[in-house]
Amino acid sequence: IMDPSLDPFRDCHETVGFRSVNLRKYFTDEEQRRYLESGDGESMAREVVNNFGEIVNYCLLHGIVIYVSGLNETGLWNDADKYSALTVNFCRALQVRGLRPCIYSFPTGNPPGYRDGSNDDLAQYLEHYLPGIIACIEAGGVIDLHEYDWPTMRRLVSWLCTRYRRFVAALPANLRPKLRIIIGECGLDHGVQPREGARPENSGYHSAGITNDEYADELIWYNSEIIQDDYVLAAYLYSLTTNPMWQDFNVAKNKRIAERLKAVRGKVPTMALNVKLDPIASLVPGSLINVSGKVTGYKKSDKTIMGAQVYINYPLRPNSTS
Repeated sequence: IMDPSLDPFRDCHETVGFRSVNLRKYFTDEEQRRYLESGDGESMAREVVNNFGEIVNYCLLHGIVIYVSGLNETGLWNDADKYSALTVNFCRALQVRGLRPCIYSFPTGNPPGYRDGSNDDLAQYLEHYLPGIIACIEAGGVIDLHEYDWPTMRRLVSWLCTRYRRFVAALPANLRPKLRIIIGECGLDHGVQPREGARPENSGYHSAGITNDEYADELIWYNSEIIQDDYVLAAYLYSLTTNPMWQDFNVAKNKRIAERLKAVRGKVPTMALNVKLDPIASLVPGSLINVSGKVTGYKKSDKTIMGAQVYINYPLRPNSTS
């Protein structure tokens, strides 16, 4: 979320009952450049947390796990080392506050690499970002990747949508089991195919004549892919917004997409589970322990860990061992 107002947040929580939230403050290009140059992750973390002060307090009171995002779609190429250094400081500043970082927010098709079709170039490029990735893992955070395509989401499978698999494969093998990813933005965006006169107001699915059912078909396919990978915790469809600039992307204009997705999600089977504690989880005081990373609902178990009641969330995907 980007709106720091407490009332709509509280209303949404009371209605939906979610157990985690990702907080993102909008930074101008000038502000992003300033943080990249200074490397002051402590100040950046403090600025975001203070911006959502009332919501942060509400979340801590109600046991909602808080992920905090930093910069958005920046820090590529020559800025890679600067971005990584900033991210290390950002992660550590959040960790001491009991909050979890959400880092990098790479735009679709990024990080760049593999000019020859392999992961070799990407692996070399990701070396610059490894300090930030390690700091994020230590703080129980997530890596944020954005994935769009056009006119379908499956046009360039693994190069734009589901590219996260190439990202993971290019990381050192010892980091992969510890990694958690969210797709911070996803969907259809004509912007992946540059054209004359393109702007946010005419790059979404509405002006292109794509129906809600056609869009839902693409999202259902995408969901069928990401549920195969336990390390992907969530994917956020862009966008649910009142901003006039982004109305061509706004999925709130019609409930059909939500209805189709809800019907698919409801078919995931409930499974018997073996309780185990996520080894990288940061325990936020007063929060429920999410033992699988899939926040849907909770069942009280007969287990306790360090005196804390353990809850099992459900439904889970087939073959889950958490």
